Amino acid sequence: MKALVFSWECRRPPAREPSFSAPPQRVKEITIALLSRYLLNLAHKQPLVIVLADAQWIDSSTLELINKTVPLIKTARVFLLIEFRPEFIPQWARDPQVTTVRLGPLQREQSRAIICQVAGGKKLPEEVREQILDRTDGIPLFVEELTKTVLESELLEDVGDQYVAAAPLTAFAVPSTLLGSLTTRFDRLGSAKEVAQIGAVIGREFSYQLLAAAVPLSVDSLKAALVQLVASGLIFVSGDQTNETYTFKHAIVQDAAYAMLSRQKRQQLHSRIADALENSFPYMIEAQPELLAHHLAQAGSVERAVDYLRKAGQRSIERSANAEAIGHLTSAIHLLQSLSDSPERKQTRLDLQVMMAQAMIASHGYAAPNTRQSLMQARELIDESTPLAQKFAILYGIFASHYVAAEIDEQRVVAVEFLAEAERTNDTAMQCVAHRILGTTCVTMGEFATGLHHLKQARALYHSTHHAGYRHQYGQDIGAAALCYLSWALWHLGHFDQASEVSTEAMKLAEKVAHPHTLVYTICHARAFMYLFRRRDEDVQSHADRLVTICNENGFSHWRNFGRLLDGWAAINGGDADRGTEVLRKAVAGWQKGGARLWMPMFLILESTGHLKAGRIEAALKTIEHALAICEDTGERWAVAEALRTKAWILLATGRTKSSEIEAILLDSLEIARRQQARCWELRTSRDLAHLWRCQGRNREALKLLQAVLINLKKALM
Repeated sequence: MKALVFSWECRRPPAREPSFSAPPQRVKEITIALLSRYLLNLAHKQPLVIVLADAQWIDSSTLELINKTVPLIKTARVFLLIEFRPEFIPQWARDPQVTTVRLGPLQREQSRAIICQVAGGKKLPEEVREQILDRTDGIPLFVEELTKTVLESELLEDVGDQYVAAAPLTAFAVPSTLLGSLTTRFDRLGSAKEVAQIGAVIGREFSYQLLAAAVPLSVDSLKAALVQLVASGLIFVSGDQTNETYTFKHAIVQDAAYAMLSRQKRQQLHSRIADALENSFPYMIEAQPELLAHHLAQAGSVERAVDYLRKAGQRSIERSANAEAIGHLTSAIHLLQSLSDSPERKQTRLDLQVMMAQAMIASHGYAAPNTRQSLMQARELIDESTPLAQKFAILYGIFASHYVAAEIDEQRVVAVEFLAEAERTNDTAMQCVAHRILGTTCVTMGEFATGLHHLKQARALYHSTHHAGYRHQYGQDIGAAALCYLSWALWHLGHFDQASEVSTEAMKLAEKVAHPHTLVYTICHARAFMYLFRRRDEDVQSHADRLVTICNENGFSHWRNFGRLLDGWAAINGGDADRGTEVLRKAVAGWQKGGARLWMPMFLILESTGHLKAGRIEAALKTIEHALAICEDTGERWAVAEALRTKAWILLATGRTKSSEIEAILLDSLEIARRQQARCWELRTSRDLAHLWRCQGRNREALKLLQAVLINLKKALM
């Protein structure tokens, strides 16, 4: 059997920092892929056995590695044994290549076999063996440890081929619990007991170097104690003599050693270990600030513990380890509650809550319930003393949460508040963001002229050099975002050439800033959507491919779904309506999974078109009705005129609907488009209505309608 051990703990500083400029999420994905490939290469050379114990305590990054590895080893010569408690529910538990074995208590004969093995094959008095069996309830570790406790006691005597009672069995006392048994064993270790206790304070696993820095013993005494502990079987040793690592046999063994310490002694030892880490192991603190935070917290240094947990959270966010970040920040917030109220405590809580929201957004998306809860908790902490940068960051997060969830009324309230706050400052960046998000809201509601007004102001306020740093705080370059929605407003209002120029300007800016999320954001808004608006289907596939590639490299799951949606639309227009519609539907389901409802009317318009091209008229009609219902429910009305036009077209395809009913729907579409000044939709609906009238012999009305549209369009362009 070949054992593999992956140690994620940084034990010594690297000789040099690697030169690798890929985004953190991509680095993580590459690392996991390389480790998986390494395992498969080993298995190709010889059969491989991998054992993972106590998986219920696994960290999220290692779990991700296991989740990616399990499907890859279906046909490889790998036996992966994973031990875990019932509360751990792996995603691959029901995979066909996975066998789950539930381990219950041992039968008495099995327990007797363990007793015999621990006793070296020598027979124990029957009464002693029965007491062990009765008190251990078939728990293997308890059977083993209780047998060792009995053998190490003075109540049995080794007479060669068996053990006999050294005293009357009526006076014999067997510990009734596993903890009691382990405590008895530790008590017999003499000075080695203190070494075990200090090791337990460090953790389940501890290095010789850290232990030596915390134990007040000479080198010879410490090594003798460690030899004794290893000989007892309570701890194991691994590594070479220059880098020995010790591990408690089981978490319960560590707990037993730790439980024997008084609270005051525990605090003293945690404090001593924290000092040792700070004085002698700075690279460990840099790599694992949460390790120092743990010892500081247990030592009673809560404020410093919170600070190091904050650093651990920030470090995890920077490395795209957002699940770990959420865990560290949750612990920090919990610790902070033990401190008395003060302005400093409130500001620290706000700092932590903002970071928590950042990690939640990256991990779950803006509209996820946990993200919203974190953002609202941060908002409750805002007061007059809150730094403006934090206040704007929180408001923007709440705005984006409502925006992605298509909660238009709430979105507008936050956008108006953001603008009011920004206008009280001389901060042109925040004023730019404020006008952009209010302009975006107006466009979403179908108020294109008002949206154009705000988006033009956002464009005028933007400074590419001075505002460059805000792309990290707001997810994308604030100027590129403004240009994206400015192109939308212009297109809907009939300024088609200007819209094209602005979308090109947005793309050039996105390419120039070389910020992955800005690039993806701009491709979606200023390129892909503009092609969807114009129905220039020949370019959609190239943008779909580019989007998916960038998203895979950077872990942008939200936008990856949009890329797949474009892929489906390209297939629909390429003649494969069945496959394209199915791809599109799956992409939309992925889009909604994170709580997103934004743009659903347009997505459903595309899906209904796919159904129609595939000959599924009833499915097309049901889908477009769903789109209209969402427009009504959410207030996202920028595409409602197009949804009505599409419904009329579908009804016409049925051949069963009265032309008067179709005409009424087109007239509704036309009225809404004119009220919104949406010349794009007005032109398209007028064309369909004119076609209907021509089929009815109403040529004069059709001509008059189209002339009026062209006149309105000319006026709009003047």
